[in-house]
Amino acid sequence: MIIIINIIQEGIMRLTQKNIALVAFILLFSIVLAACGNDKNDAGASKTAPASPAAAQQAQETSSAPAEQPATRKVTHALGETEIPTEPKRIVADQYIGHLLALGIKPVGARGDLMKSPFIQDQFEGVADTGSPMNLEKVLELKPDLIIVQSEDNYEQLSKIAPTIVYEYGKINTLEQLKLFGDILGKQKEADEWIAAFDAKAKSYREKLAGAVGPDETVSVIELWAEGPFVFGNNWGRGGYSLYNALQLKPPAIVAKEIIDKEQFRALSMEVLPDYVGDFVFLTVYAENGGDKKAQEIKDSAIWKSLKAVKNNRVIELRIEDMAPGDPISLDKQMDIQFEKLLALKK
Repeated sequence: MIIIINIIQEGIMRLTQKNIALVAFILLFSIVLAACGNDKNDAGASKTAPASPAAAQQAQETSSAPAEQPATRKVTHALGETEIPTEPKRIVADQYIGHLLALGIKPVGARGDLMKSPFIQDQFEGVADTGSPMNLEKVLELKPDLIIVQSEDNYEQLSKIAPTIVYEYGKINTLEQLKLFGDILGKQKEADEWIAAFDAKAKSYREKLAGAVGPDETVSVIELWAEGPFVFGNNWGRGGYSLYNALQLKPPAIVAKEIIDKEQFRALSMEVLPDYVGDFVFLTVYAENGGDKKAQEIKDSAIWKSLKAVKNNRVIELRIEDMAPGDPISLDKQMDIQFEKLLALKK
């Protein structure tokens, strides 16, 4: 390199000014080539240098892909164990529709009569009516990946269309069922949040109702049919759960012993009706098949007029379409109605 530079220097003395620029370029080019050679050697050395243990571990952790969630899972239901999608996208249900909506899940198909429930009927845009009871052909057309039903009716046929799970209505209470579906459908957080909000509202209502119902006073849920009167417990719609579990009002002794968390509803004769009627009555009438006429006959009877709740104007009659559903959303709205009615009596 030194020899080359000397030769160039000697040549420069003999060159004209015109050629000095060319010689300078040659000199500069030689220096750049030498520098590039050194950089290349350095780069090669760095590639072959062993990594430290800490660096190697960090690189391995960075490159590791997250574990994939299984595509299916097994769940236990009334008829055994069934493998279902971990994240079902197309659910058809003949019951528990309000539970699904409370979890933020809109089914692709649902039993038609439940879609008419007043507190959830505005949430069914794009949901197919599968009939009441569900029509198998309509269910098949929807291509569901999960079917939820409340009984074993048509279970074999439905399970050939898609994985089908069965949960008997009223077997566990509304909020327990909500938690169960939260677990099954990967919506545990949504279920917990919904229940926490409901419990907070119930606590607020209990505080505001202090004095409206005495500590020893009782509350009944009665419904009048063409067949006669029925008494309801805390887990078959009619607002029983919100009255007894959420607002923590007391049922009559025989209702607490034989109906609450057990039988859920019972047909009554007029002779035993007074035993099941408390100091307050939440009343509904099932008007079909002559139920409206029978209800008026009962109200005109001497037994009905002798009831303490009737004499004290503490019979609160409500619309059956509002009070019959037993899903979480309806339960929440029913509690609003019950609170307002009891608060009005307090005032």
